[in-house]
Amino acid sequence: MTQADLLTLERRISAERFAPYRTACADDAARAIGLYERNLRLSAAFWEVLSDLEILVRNAMHDELTEWSLARYGDRAWYMDHGKVLDGEAADVMGGGSAGTSTNPCAAFTSSATASPITSPSTTVPLGYCTSGH
Repeated sequence: MTQADLLTLERRISAERFAPYRTACADDAARAIGLYERNLRLSAAFWEVLSDLEILVRNAMHDELTEWSLARYGDRAWYMDHGKVLDGEAADVMGGGSAGTSTNPCAAFTSSATASPITSPSTTVPLGYCTSGH
């Protein structure tokens, strides 16, 4: 990579973002790019693990909430808020609040849940729910 290529890449990354890498590499642009690329690979590996962990936790929560809802309300659909514990805004997002016009928790979403749950700031619809005929 030429010096001109390094400078162009630095400008594309932004001088502010690239400055800590230059500092760590005694202002050697080639070494700083190498360090930046190493950080990208480490970050990508971290997000892969974090994503797997998030899925494991979400699925464990779904399993526990499903069993709780079945025992408490006789229905596995914990996300239907049988006990009316959601506040008005959350219930509206799920489609069952006072301002809601639908009892279908998928009504607020436009994509289907085929690979993972659909999420909004206040709710998660379980995997497959919106595509299973509910």
